[in-house]
Amino acid sequence: MCGVGAIVSFRKRSASGKFIIGRIFQVMQGMINRGRESYGIGLIGNNDQPNTQWKAVGPADGGDDGNSIRKDVVDNISNRFSGEHRIAIGHVRYPTSSEPTEFDAQPHHYGTGGQRFVLASNGDLPFCEHERMELKLLGYKFESNCDAEVIVKWIGHTWNQNGHNEEAAFLSVGAKLKGAFSLVTITPSGRLFVMRDPIGYHPLYYATDQENGLFYVCSESAVIQKLANLDPIEVKTGQLLVVDPTARGANRIKCHWIEQSNRCAHLCGMEYVYFNRPDSIVSSNDRRMMNSIRMLLGQELGREWRKHYPVPDAVCYLPRSGEDAAAGFRDALSVAQWPIIKKDTAYRIFMGSRRVRSQAVRQKLTINPDYFNGNLDFKLNYVVVVDDSIVRGDQSRGAIADLKAAGCKKVGFAVTWPLHRYPCFYGLNTGDSKMLIGYGLTDREVMDLIGADYLHCLSLSAVQRVLGHNNFCHACATGKYLTPIPTDNTKLEIGQVMS
Repeated sequence: MCGVGAIVSFRKRSASGKFIIGRIFQVMQGMINRGRESYGIGLIGNNDQPNTQWKAVGPADGGDDGNSIRKDVVDNISNRFSGEHRIAIGHVRYPTSSEPTEFDAQPHHYGTGGQRFVLASNGDLPFCEHERMELKLLGYKFESNCDAEVIVKWIGHTWNQNGHNEEAAFLSVGAKLKGAFSLVTITPSGRLFVMRDPIGYHPLYYATDQENGLFYVCSESAVIQKLANLDPIEVKTGQLLVVDPTARGANRIKCHWIEQSNRCAHLCGMEYVYFNRPDSIVSSNDRRMMNSIRMLLGQELGREWRKHYPVPDAVCYLPRSGEDAAAGFRDALSVAQWPIIKKDTAYRIFMGSRRVRSQAVRQKLTINPDYFNGNLDFKLNYVVVVDDSIVRGDQSRGAIADLKAAGCKKVGFAVTWPLHRYPCFYGLNTGDSKMLIGYGLTDREVMDLIGADYLHCLSLSAVQRVLGHNNFCHACATGKYLTPIPTDNTKLEIGQVMS
């Protein structure tokens, strides 16, 4: 999973490079929940130079506190790319099947004859390797394993073949891409192109600040709301927005549509329970915040728990993804919730490589043994831990072991999403299905594997009740994919990283 953002200045005198760069860093910092392994920006060229990009390994914020912008980096980039800029794009990323490298960081580019496309994307393409091989046969070279590099080279190649018609190139490639993509691109004509796949796997929002002459794009609606105090508008499925910073009035933003893209969005289920910021909205049609959705999912989880298992002495959660769900779970069971588990850092363990995850589990979680050893005026024997989901099982297994080591007699584990049993090809890209803890196992077998006394995963019917519809992707839980997928797992076996 990744995050993309963009800023456009409509001012006749374009904004200073430092302002635009600082602003795009604020956007990236606001979606740091979507990736801390690497980040990058793209800038529209000036002084007759082609559009350019800058990227690095590491988080876009100032560290674990998540509250400071990398001022040193902003100053460095501003000095390096001095002058005025009308457009900047930004990207934050995490890989799930390889160590982070600067080559795999985004944006990526296609360039020829001093003209350049600079593109950043969130999503994944099941048949990316097929398109990559076709482009290699045409003589294109690749620096990374990222799908975004395939997309930008494919768009550039089409543009080069069709007489440099940018809109036609994007619409042509967008209609052929089978998978998930939410992308922002600076084009040779000096415009911003924003495009979302026809299924709408991942969120993408925009808004125009008329007073200050700015246009924003971001994967997180909350970033636009908080940074610019604007009401975000959802980029529709299959929509292509073309933003021209030099145009006036209605000509500034033009809308096009990928062929046969008339369906409602089928957002990835993990966006509801995990990836999205809790203060982002569900969609333009559903203005509820994600933390409200997660609390309601927790209530449903509590009701289902009561039908199958004994009510616990208390509820706790794995920070931070289980917090809102735990509140709903507690409410449904009318039991106490205590801060038994504390986090040491803001790092999201799922986002790290396998080596980083195994090292981080014990470092991140701290268990307070006083709840179990009689040092308080009460003593707990049985607690339920609430979390968003179980993917690989690293954190759940570690937390349960630590709770029992601290003196807890029984530990239940409750999650707001069914077990991950099938690989994701659309952005989560969880690697080989054998790495998923639910692959080929029953819920009872997974319960034994993580060391829990009880385990319950929320039913999909309960998720549908909370959302009010069944228009969401649940392929990771059911194996029902919304596009054709490789039948031989070719992509996953070669270690393809999330782009």
